[in-house]
Amino acid sequence: MRHALLLTGLAVFTCNAAAVVLYKSYDANGRVTYSDQPPRGAVARVVPLEIDTSALPTAPAWRESLAQRAGASDVEELIRRRPAAPNDTAVRSAQARLEQARAALAAAQASSAPDDWIYFGAGRGRAPRPEYEARLDSLDSEVKAAEQQLADEERKLRLGY
Repeated sequence: MRHALLLTGLAVFTCNAAAVVLYKSYDANGRVTYSDQPPRGAVARVVPLEIDTSALPTAPAWRESLAQRAGASDVEELIRRRPAAPNDTAVRSAQARLEQARAALAAAQASSAPDDWIYFGAGRGRAPRPEYEARLDSLDSEVKAAEQQLADEERKLRLGY
């Protein structure tokens, strides 16, 4: 027992301080998991990965390289030059137009007058007059156009132009 502790202690001191061991494991379904601890339980395969952390860039070097790739002298300039927050007024306007078009269509459907219908008598039913049907079709077309405009404005906002 003491020998195992001694060997473990020596192993810790002799390891490279700049090296890290990560474990890449695959389960039965082929999913990959990375961990700094050896995996427990049933795994299909385990691959230890030694990573030399001394080769990784330091935070200031990374920040400066990021700024230089973007054409800025430093990160603060990059932050100052970032684009303004997206303007969603066009989306809100399109949403309002769609709500108005839907309300107008619902009102026309709910409040038809007796003159909007042709009656067949003796309980045989009714049919909409051509003028009423044309008005409903027009309102329905307005709803579809407003839905398309809203989709276009949302797409523009999402893409940033």
